[in-house]
Amino acid sequence: MKTNPDYLEVWKQIIDSDEKLPDSLTRHFSYLVDNPAYDPLLQAVMQKASSCKIEEDSLQIFFSNDLLLSASAPPSANDSTTWPESFKRLIDVHEFIEVGDSKNHNIARDLVLGDHGSFLDEYIDNEEFAEAESPLIDDQSDWWIYHPEEKNEHDQPMLYYVSHESGNVKESFPHNVGILFLKRLADQLKIDKSFYPKSEEEGASSLELQKEIALPFAILRTERIGEFRIAAVLRQDAQIFFGILDTSNPDDIKIIGRTDFPSSKDSFNMKVSESKVILFNRMTSRFNPLVWIDISDPTSPKVGGVIDEKGTEAAAIHQDQVIYKANQLIEQNLLTGEKKTFQSLIRAKELMMDENVIVVQNQEEVQVLDRQYNLISQGKIHTSFPKNFLFSKLKLIVCLSDSLEVLGFAAKKIQKQKFPSLKDHSCRLPYFVSGNSIWFLTTTRNRDDEIRYHLVRLDSKESKATIHVLKEDLDYDEFAIEIVSNEIRIYLRRKILIYRLEAISKTS
Repeated sequence: MKTNPDYLEVWKQIIDSDEKLPDSLTRHFSYLVDNPAYDPLLQAVMQKASSCKIEEDSLQIFFSNDLLLSASAPPSANDSTTWPESFKRLIDVHEFIEVGDSKNHNIARDLVLGDHGSFLDEYIDNEEFAEAESPLIDDQSDWWIYHPEEKNEHDQPMLYYVSHESGNVKESFPHNVGILFLKRLADQLKIDKSFYPKSEEEGASSLELQKEIALPFAILRTERIGEFRIAAVLRQDAQIFFGILDTSNPDDIKIIGRTDFPSSKDSFNMKVSESKVILFNRMTSRFNPLVWIDISDPTSPKVGGVIDEKGTEAAAIHQDQVIYKANQLIEQNLLTGEKKTFQSLIRAKELMMDENVIVVQNQEEVQVLDRQYNLISQGKIHTSFPKNFLFSKLKLIVCLSDSLEVLGFAAKKIQKQKFPSLKDHSCRLPYFVSGNSIWFLTTTRNRDDEIRYHLVRLDSKESKATIHVLKEDLDYDEFAIEIVSNEIRIYLRRKILIYRLEAISKTS
C-alpha cells in the first residue's frame, strides 16, 4: 500500500473550508465510527475543537481543555497481514493518532492509536493471549489488546484492557478500536453522557404479557418437534409419562399421544431427531436409563427400547444413530442394534451430532469430529454446564451456557465469538430455532439484586443479537418457547405466558 499523495490537500481543505471546523472534522474522522449509534458522540467530540493546523507532517487539532490530537500522515507502506481488517482501514487514513497535553509535548501521550509496538505478550501471564497485539495505548502506559481467537459482534477480534501495573487482562470492549478510541477521547473531554449510545437493555423493547393460561399437567421436559407439536415429559395425577402436545389452540392444549417409559427419577434430558426421541439423565446423580421412543405416529408414541440401563449424562441423536457416553463413547444404530466405540481426547459432558459432524464438549474444551471420528477442529472454552445448538451448515455451535458464545469450527482451531451486549446475562435452558435464528431466554440482576428476564434472538448468520425485556419474573420455571407469527409463548411448569411483539419475524 502506498501513501495517498493527496493527504496534505485533504488536510488543507479541512482548515480552509467555508463550513464550520467541527463539521469538517466530523466528516474527516467519520472513518473511526463503524456503528451509527456513535455518530452523535463523534459530532459532540468535534464540537469541542477550537482550532486546527498542519505541523511536522501531522494534522493537529486543539480542544478547549488544552487537549491536543495529533494525526499523522498515512503510512508509506504496510506489509503487515496480521492486523485485523478493521484496524488496517484506520491506519490507511492516519498511521497514528495521539492525544495529550497541548502545553507539554515532553510527557507521554494519553492515547495512541496505531501500531505503537510498545506491548509484548510476555507482559501478561496468560497463555490465552499468546501473540496478542495492541492497537491502542490508554492512559499513557496501559494497553488494549486483540484476543487471538474471540470475535466481537462485527466478526473482528475482541479487545481486552491490560493494566501495565498488574499485567492483568480485564474487561472487554464490544466494538472495534476506532469507536474505543473515540469513546476514550470523549471521556477525556467530559462529553455529556446523553451523547453516548444507550445500553442494549435501555434500548431494548419490552414484551407485554397478553394472556396467562393454566395447564392441566406439569411439564418436566420439552422439545419442539414441528409446528404446533411439542414432545414432553409430563406429570399428571402423580404419574410421569411421555406425551405429544397439540399446541394449535393455547387455550386448550391437548395430549394427542402418550406412553409410559422406564424411569426412576424426575429429572430428564431430551433430544429429538425426526421420528425418534431419546431420554436420559439431566445430572450424573440421577439414574434414569437411556431410552428411545418412536414418535413416527404422534398419536401413538412407543418406547423403542432401553439403550443403556445405567443411563448417561451425555447423549445425542441423528435419525437412527445415537451416540452416548458410557465407560467410553458409543455410537449405536437403533434399528439394527449395531454398536461402535470411538475415542475422544476429552471427557464428554455434552454431545451433538448431525449427518456431518459429532461434537464432544465439556466445561473447558470442545472437539468436532467427522462421522468417521477424525478430528476436524478443537479449542479451549469456559462454560459451566454446556447447553448447545449445532448449525452444521454454517460450521457454528451456539453455546447457551452462562454468557453466550458462538463457536466456529471451519478451521482446525475453534474460533470463539462473544456477544458483549449480553454481558452479565445468564442463558436459560429453553430455545426455539427457525432458519438461522435461535431464540432463548436470559436472566440478569439489577442493582437491587432483582432478577430480570429477557427474550433474545440471535441471528447466527449475521452474528446479531436482539434483546426484548420481560416484565415478569419466571422464577426459573420455564421449559419451552414457541413462536407463532408474532405471538410468543413461554411454557412454564404449570402455565403458558403469551406475549405479542409487533413486526416479529421468526425466519431469517
